Amino acid sequence: MKVISYNLNKHKAIGELDDLVEATGADILCLQEAVSGELAPEIAALQLVEATARNRLGLAVYLRRNTFDALEVRSLALKKSLHDRVLKPAEERMLAVRLRDIDHGREFI
Repeated sequence: MKVISYNLNKHKAIGELDDLVEATGADILCLQEAVSGELAPEIAALQLVEATARNRLGLAVYLRRNTFDALEVRSLALKKSLHDRVLKPAEERMLAVRLRDIDHGREFI
């Protein structure tokens, strides 16, 4: 299983994702600083599971649907950082997905 966590730098790096997924063979792609309304439903062979929507820049998770089933998705608030207190507070700071590996029948988060 290959997992990539990638910061889009205020959504500027969105055009890099297809090549990144194809070059690495990623099974799961986790994104930060994404403009949720501008995310594609699919990147390379990965499908969008969830994207946060209440922050200016959000989080998203894509996965290979023929390998994993998304069983549960949760958006979580964490303790506010200094950045959040000074600028616009981010309500959704973590996105967690409980997955089931289809071939092995194992669950993980």
